[in-house]
Amino acid sequence: MLAWAYMKPAPSTPSAAAPAPQASNKRQNRDNEKPLVEDIRLLGRILGDVIRAFTYFSHLANLAEDRHHIRRRAIHERAGHTQEGSIDVALQRLRWAGITPRTISQTLAHS
Repeated sequence: MLAWAYMKPAPSTPSAAAPAPQASNKRQNRDNEKPLVEDIRLLGRILGDVIRAFTYFSHLANLAEDRHHIRRRAIHERAGHTQEGSIDVALQRLRWAGITPRTISQTLAHS
């Protein structure tokens, strides 16, 4: 909880309301806690960098996975196999259901 108090500026208070010794003590406390504030800010920046790095890693992992699927599909196609979810399998199922290529073409043209 203490950390968040130092990340946002404190609301201003009238300086005339506090006696001079208390103001001096507050200033000294702020000076004493300045290294803590700097550490909190540094750690916040590092955390932000780490979160961006993990975001990039996630994107790169997705690209690697996409590339892997493309590579595997190409291997299956070269071997003459069809894969579930491919256009070839969908067209085969339409033909088996008795739907003509002309009907497929007309349907796609009007969609």
